[in-house]
Amino acid sequence: MFIGWLTCIPAVLLPHSPCRSTTANAPANRQMPIASVVMCNFKKIKRMKRGKIIILILVSIFIKSYGQEIDISNTKDLISISKSEGLISALDKLDWYPIQHIDRLTTNYLLNQTMNEPYSDNIERFLLNLTLNDKLAELAEPINHLIYLKTKFALETLPDKYQEINKDNMPPIVINSNTKTEIYLNKYYKTWLYLAKKNRANYILGKSNYLKYNSDSLDISSANKTYDLMKPYKICNYNCYIIMLTLKKMGSSSVDDKKLSFHKKIGEVQDINMSIFKYKKGNTFLKDKTPRIIKLSKRYKTIKDIDFTNELNFENKYLKEMNSDFGIYGFYNQKSGIIDICHDHDCNYFLVKLIDANKLQIYRTTMFSTSIE
Repeated sequence: MFIGWLTCIPAVLLPHSPCRSTTANAPANRQMPIASVVMCNFKKIKRMKRGKIIILILVSIFIKSYGQEIDISNTKDLISISKSEGLISALDKLDWYPIQHIDRLTTNYLLNQTMNEPYSDNIERFLLNLTLNDKLAELAEPINHLIYLKTKFALETLPDKYQEINKDNMPPIVINSNTKTEIYLNKYYKTWLYLAKKNRANYILGKSNYLKYNSDSLDISSANKTYDLMKPYKICNYNCYIIMLTLKKMGSSSVDDKKLSFHKKIGEVQDINMSIFKYKKGNTFLKDKTPRIIKLSKRYKTIKDIDFTNELNFENKYLKEMNSDFGIYGFYNQKSGIIDICHDHDCNYFLVKLIDANKLQIYRTTMFSTSIE
């Protein structure tokens, strides 16, 4: 482009051109530029204006799209991922979305797969989300299987890797309990009681070492060793307390209040708000009694096809105050979807359905996830 521009400069304007006078007595009536030169300059100006317009358009598009991220996946992809990469990979992608509201087939497939896998946080999160967000039947057996997996996992875990049971994850067990659940929970309790007895000697040794010296005389290294000796036994008792408390809420006759108090003391359990056991299955998912219907400017076949950022009715209602910095995430199954719109770490959750190709039915929902981190 630079070379092409040079060819457009007439020779008479070059300083050393023989056509241009180099004396002080140069003629006053200089030769006018020829038409081709004028046309060349005109075309340059026109190109420059057109270039500026293109740049402005690109900048405006960049500004509008900067910070936007739309990632809505097909629920059926989870089956493919589970087959090719394993169930854990599929559940990792699923995260905390309760797709049972839009795709029972995929939900049941993943549910059946959990019965053939060892314990993982992903499986626990999936099962508890099913429990808290839906009236899905036959969840008691998968929940019982989860307790079995957690029991087996506890026995395989080294003492320095013990973790406290998340108390907020126990209500789903109460909600979906059946006649076998108490048996599984009692085995789970006895496992942690057994582990507590195995670690009791180290706890006594650590406590003895601590009492020999006052806290001021213990250096950091000694204090850490003392804590490491005592920690497994404390965690075991903490877990025994949480499990027995769950059994108590189920009305189990195996509960011993003296043991409950002992576990609470050794496990250093803070007072627990018992309202966590007041969850009611499946009745808190939808915030709206009636949905909002939004008219779309185009016709779409699936939720994935919707151009959310250019649908003014949707944008004015849900994206207007987000300054083009937002994300839309979730899953879809043909004309139904579970999505969340996030802006500045603040997310809103929706159950959506495409109606007559050009209308979007929208329910606001509660947060999907349980307290599992």
